[in-house]
Amino acid sequence: MNISEVKGQIFNIENYAIHDGQGIRTLVFFKGCPMRCQWCANPEGLTTQPELVFYDHLCIACGSCIDTCPNNALSFRNKYIQIDRDRCNTCGICVENCHAEALRLNCREMTVKEVMDEIEKNIVFFKNSNGGVTLSGGEALMQLDFATEILKNCKRKGLSTAIETCGFYAFNVLKKVIDNLDYIFYDIKHMDNEKHRQFTGVGNKIILDNLLRLQNYQVNINVRIPVLPGINDDIKNITATAKMIATLPKVKFIELLPYHRFGIHKYNELDRAYTLNEMMPPDKKDLYRLKKIFDNFHLNCKIG
Repeated sequence: MNISEVKGQIFNIENYAIHDGQGIRTLVFFKGCPMRCQWCANPEGLTTQPELVFYDHLCIACGSCIDTCPNNALSFRNKYIQIDRDRCNTCGICVENCHAEALRLNCREMTVKEVMDEIEKNIVFFKNSNGGVTLSGGEALMQLDFATEILKNCKRKGLSTAIETCGFYAFNVLKKVIDNLDYIFYDIKHMDNEKHRQFTGVGNKIILDNLLRLQNYQVNINVRIPVLPGINDDIKNITATAKMIATLPKVKFIELLPYHRFGIHKYNELDRAYTLNEMMPPDKKDLYRLKKIFDNFHLNCKIG
């Protein structure tokens, strides 16, 4: 496969990351996700296609975008630009004519080579810190060929590779990349199938089955659990999670990731509703209470 021909949709490349794998890493964020977690902090990664984003604090109300939109998808309302999402085809003409950069498309189509060029700028930092590259999203494996080629090219250059994944896909998808992965950060949201469906849009059977099948492969697995007050932080659910993980020898450690509200503003920028407005981050004492459950199962657990 010609590296210059494989393309994908990327919504961010973050350099010098230190929380998503060993050492200093480059995080590549892929568009597209098969789940709809109500607490998602990266809603710009949910769909596979580009979306028009409006940053109201940058808008100078000049009207250039309205005048140049060929689909009449833009208008003023209460001194702010309103986007008719049904009319907008993300052609980008308004973005080109927005002098204040208040309108932007939330992803970029890139070739594997373009992504690798960005990654290679940081090779010296990888080598000095035992770092590498982590694919994130969204869900990187929604763009399977693109993700596979990036991972292959990283391994050819001797780079450490990791992926953050929701686990919701046929196991054959994961098999295509597993030989080019050193680490998998695997999300477990809830052990109850119906509650998992209620808050993420899908059941958990495929996710748990895939985690079980991963035990037959030589890869380091780190389980990540978002701690969501009132959703999955009850003793029954966390105990069931710990009991299940205790049977999985390839899981090296568990991270409890406390719910945060940092991504809420993104929903407004995309004209989407955020359904967990009343939820607040968990108390530290509650996080340590949950950590104690994993400790009791002799599991290596830390609070992220």
